[in-house]
Amino acid sequence: MIKLFSLFIYLYLISNLKLINTINNTPVIGILTQPFPSSINIKYGDNYLMASYVKYVESAGARVVPIFYNQDDESLTTIFKQINGILLPGGDVDFKTEIQYVKTLTLIWDYVLDVNINGDYFPLWGTCLGLEEIVSLQAESFDVLTDFNAENYSIPLNFSNIALESKIMKNCPTNIINSLANDPITMNNHHFGISPNTFDNNSLLNQFFNVLATNNDKSGNEFISLIESKDYPIYAIIWHPEKSPYSWYSKDATDHSFNAILACQYMSNFFVNETRKSNHKFNDEEVLFKSLIYNYNPTYTFKETHVEQIYIFNTSTNNTKNDFNINQIFSKKLFIIIFILIILFFK
Repeated sequence: MIKLFSLFIYLYLISNLKLINTINNTPVIGILTQPFPSSINIKYGDNYLMASYVKYVESAGARVVPIFYNQDDESLTTIFKQINGILLPGGDVDFKTEIQYVKTLTLIWDYVLDVNINGDYFPLWGTCLGLEEIVSLQAESFDVLTDFNAENYSIPLNFSNIALESKIMKNCPTNIINSLANDPITMNNHHFGISPNTFDNNSLLNQFFNVLATNNDKSGNEFISLIESKDYPIYAIIWHPEKSPYSWYSKDATDHSFNAILACQYMSNFFVNETRKSNHKFNDEEVLFKSLIYNYNPTYTFKETHVEQIYIFNTSTNNTKNDFNINQIFSKKLFIIIFILIILFFK
């Protein structure tokens, strides 16, 4: 009897040791860059990433690797195998004209589904445009999206009856749940979305996702605000939690209250903690260091975009705007020095 009890204790300790070893406390998250929309008047670089999304995941203890949407499939897949999750940020992308972007989205979606189906825990998060992308990819059509009057609009959530039992909300503190349900702290800034009616009539969607919250736009039309996959670590929200701590445009309806900050932090903590369950890693530390967002400089772009900071990439040279200007200045100085030396030499 004592031997059996000892064996039980041994197996229990071993199983818990394995569980502890599967937790990755140094997660690296890939955030997809986007092509510049016509609404952003930037004349340098070929893709960008809003710095607020970088701060959003860094605040919860993760590092960031930019996923350049215009990379080739092999390079992208190599990145996916080394990072611990992917975030699809909000933004403004024309799916009809940005063919390469949609191609990369599809590659991401296929990879996320494939590895999760095969037991490789790999989380995906979508914010605003990211939700629109995720539901469209699962529905195999962008036609599931419809127009909504929900730009610059902060409102509370209408939680579904299963929300508090969901993966994303079941451990949410009561004070944050109450604030999300009663206070106008979820900042919406989207022209498109998906209606509950469309969702309910699409088996590809309703068999894959659970709807956890909805809202009504300024015209009273209902849209889906929060979803999660029934079987996989895939989550999407239509509002912008990252705006509360990191966006300061005075004409935006962003709530900067303490409760809004807590709600933002809960969402980022949840997602980053999900990525800690991924065992992907960079085998070469030097490759990791060269891939991290720290290699790039955010640019203050408030006057041009009403967005405080943007990472601007020129993937043909792998420089940010700031790096590009520094190189230009260096080149000019070098030219002047050489010119002066030539003059002095011939004197």
